[in-house]
Amino acid sequence: MKTAKTLLFAAIAALFLSSCGEEVVKPHDIEYTKDSVDFDKQIAIDLISVNFPSPSSMGKKFSGAGLSYNKSLLNSTGKSYSTKAEQSLGLGVYGADLGFACSFNQSQDALAYLGSIGKLSEQVGVASAFDMEFNKQLIASLGKADSQDIMIDKAYKKAERHMRSNERMANAAMMVLGGWVEGLYITTEMVFAKKDDPKTKGLYIEVWNYVSAYQHVRKLLDEYKGNADFKNFEDAFKEAETTLRNVAYNTTFGPKDIDPLRTAVQTLRSKLVK
Repeated sequence: MKTAKTLLFAAIAALFLSSCGEEVVKPHDIEYTKDSVDFDKQIAIDLISVNFPSPSSMGKKFSGAGLSYNKSLLNSTGKSYSTKAEQSLGLGVYGADLGFACSFNQSQDALAYLGSIGKLSEQVGVASAFDMEFNKQLIASLGKADSQDIMIDKAYKKAERHMRSNERMANAAMMVLGGWVEGLYITTEMVFAKKDDPKTKGLYIEVWNYVSAYQHVRKLLDEYKGNADFKNFEDAFKEAETTLRNVAYNTTFGPKDIDPLRTAVQTLRSKLVK
């Protein structure tokens, strides 16, 4: 999406200027207030967000390759989480699930995920991003994939900005990490189901794109080193990191390489998505 690309270019420019000792130019579409926090953390979050495709766009590609909707891959709705970190992670996970449900025009499942997202967003303090008007418009947009992508992207960006401008950067980080893990898991499982089918050949680059964002996940976790809320994620990620790195540096990634990745991602997700 255009906004994501703009943000990525701004982020890279900011990092370049910073390394040269020049004044840092901050991305223009982030809400900065007097209580905004660490710019390095903001950049790390943005680089994860823009380096993998949206679940909605992936759903379109799955459908085009003849892959069917598989509800069993998604996280069950209606779950409760006790801490803000867990709620934020769950919010990101449910966002990925919502995107996949919408991309296959599953209106009943989309409504269920909107209900869970609404509950968690209220607990985290970003309910305004997922209000009734948003829900109505999203359901009305089913079958119009581009509109869905834009709406979901805007809602989550709004939630993320609100977290940033109210000194809740860690919540925003958890939300983005949750979306990455769930998207990576669903994408890997969908492709693995028909890994040798010629129609899925073009999907391996999408799996690779998700995996390649691991380096930005590592950067973000390093930013929160010592933060107890991130310890569980750090431990689970460290176990999968070698496999993720091997895939990211494999420019010929294909059917023969997906088995070890699938095992690593399944383990990663099982330890984080409750």
